[in-house]
Amino acid sequence: MNLNMIDLKISRLAKWVRCFPVLLAVLMLSGRASGQPVTEPPQRWLLIFDTSITMQRWLPGTTTELQNLFYGSMSEQLRAGDSVGVWVFDEKLHTDLCLPFTWQPAKAADEASQLKDFLTQQHYFGSTKFSVLGPVLQRVIAGSQRLTIVLFCDGKDELKLTPYDDSINGTFRAMQADRKKAKDPFILVVRTQLGKFVGATVNLPPGSLDFPVFPPLPVSDKPVQTHPPVTAPPAEPPSVITAPPLVIVGTKVLTNQDDIKKATGP
Repeated sequence: MNLNMIDLKISRLAKWVRCFPVLLAVLMLSGRASGQPVTEPPQRWLLIFDTSITMQRWLPGTTTELQNLFYGSMSEQLRAGDSVGVWVFDEKLHTDLCLPFTWQPAKAADEASQLKDFLTQQHYFGSTKFSVLGPVLQRVIAGSQRLTIVLFCDGKDELKLTPYDDSINGTFRAMQADRKKAKDPFILVVRTQLGKFVGATVNLPPGSLDFPVFPPLPVSDKPVQTHPPVTAPPAEPPSVITAPPLVIVGTKVLTNQDDIKKATGP
């Protein structure tokens, strides 16, 4: 092989090496455009159950709705690997009566059955006191990248926790007679991201839940960190929490702008 042929091959190889990053970028973009799912870190979920005397009468409706939600993986929002914590409250908050668990769709029936048994064994008394949730829940929110709170309650107390309290409390009052007749609880879904509230909906079972859409997470070069199951951390709550505006449409509280446009029209 003469030197001219060697120079020609080296030249071609150099062109390929220079083109490789461009080709790699094209392939990556092509994969994203084809609809391949983007892997997201596991999320934290917190199920909170009101154990006031009213909720004892509504227990069959609560457990039936819970089973349906588990079988449907919370409207397909609950994903394998997500951590799930369970709290109960009436005039006091109890965060350690039920062990947190990692969600596995194949075990949905077992988890639903165990949680049904747990709720059946609770002592229902007194009245609903949302105020007992505040301090501990604020610390959990502050320490969570993404948190979904699903609160089963009778709506007989004034909520003073979120930026949407006035609208949520108004819905509780307006639909109280409906819930009493149906013997089904209100299900309040609240979502937070990076310590801030990003949306809330008030849901009236039976039926699937409406979940506010999480905004995109900030892009970071740091490795993704997974969160432990929800517990009560000792850190202090944040002093200021902001959130998008809230609009009531029908019997649901909506904060996501796309949902509001769909419900109210152009």
